[in-house]
Amino acid sequence: MVSRCCTRFSRVPLGFTLVELLVVIAIIGVLVGLLLPAVQSAREAARRMQCSNNLKQVGLALHNYHDTHKKFPYLRGGRNNPSNRCGDYHGLVTMLPFFEQGPRANMESGAAAIDPFNNAAQVWMGAISTLICPSASPTTNARYTTQPVRSYHFSMGTTIINNYAGVTNGLFSYSAPGALPANGCIGPGTHKSFADMTDGASNTVAVGEKGHGDGGDPNATNAATSPRTVIGLAVYPYNTTTLNNTPTICLATARGKKYISGTISGRFPADELWAFGHPHWAGFNTILPPNSPSCYDLNNVNPSNASGLFSLSSLHTGGVNVCMADGSVHFISETIDCGNYGVAPNRNYGVWGALGTVSGGEVANWQQ
Repeated sequence: MVSRCCTRFSRVPLGFTLVELLVVIAIIGVLVGLLLPAVQSAREAARRMQCSNNLKQVGLALHNYHDTHKKFPYLRGGRNNPSNRCGDYHGLVTMLPFFEQGPRANMESGAAAIDPFNNAAQVWMGAISTLICPSASPTTNARYTTQPVRSYHFSMGTTIINNYAGVTNGLFSYSAPGALPANGCIGPGTHKSFADMTDGASNTVAVGEKGHGDGGDPNATNAATSPRTVIGLAVYPYNTTTLNNTPTICLATARGKKYISGTISGRFPADELWAFGHPHWAGFNTILPPNSPSCYDLNNVNPSNASGLFSLSSLHTGGVNVCMADGSVHFISETIDCGNYGVAPNRNYGVWGALGTVSGGEVANWQQ
């Protein structure tokens, strides 16, 4: 006969107690907290690498363009468009065949001139992944909803005055091809080549990145509200002669990568019109360090037709990627030497300014 005197003490637990579950959950939470920054860091490293690869492709396209045309493209130029404006197109439009956009290039050249800000034009529609840095956020276009955003811009060196319609000391300038009055394009036929880079292609910045600015409501009219990011946005109105003599006036418009209260911010992020060649959307200066403010000389929330001081920016930690004229890609820190920012009368733009000019004769020991 089997005794049952001890059966009530031989039960096996069927699960964890509440205390044990809470301990396990707490441990998992701690592990996730420890691992998440590492995962995010790895993801950003991958995005930054892809951004560098994209810039490398743009650099190769520039070289292929030069091999074909014996010159580099313009910053802003091209034929008259339906708005009876000359030189609205970004040089990237002429480079389309050189980064696998042949069909788009054929569509653009085979049709009548199209405004590069025409949201209904098929030629401007559809993402061009080569031109978008994966770190840029968001990567969608709030105002020109059918157009892709663009992260990469051309160097105007340290030229501030009339960089909208004049010659710059950087690699790219305004150019009305042929300067033919017949098509309304009257202006300098400025295209630089390798022969113009007496400072050396490895010491001359060609292309850099700008992040996507939070322009807020694209239909809003009051832009003098809360402080806004310097990433991809510019403030106004700042006279270019004053900016040229004292660029630190623009530097003082922001604190901690935010425009200070009282400054008036434009509503147009610098990456929203990929085919538009006006400086805010197309170019940058090597005067203020990366992730500094940008200022333009126009009393309007829309920086179209404006010259100014335009800085590079990104969501990478501590700086931006640039492509040199020799095709190499480098990371430029926010702490790069900028001299005295070119303040008159003893103007000195430091290493950053030296990298921006094609023939300034400065010594730029920036890779040591």
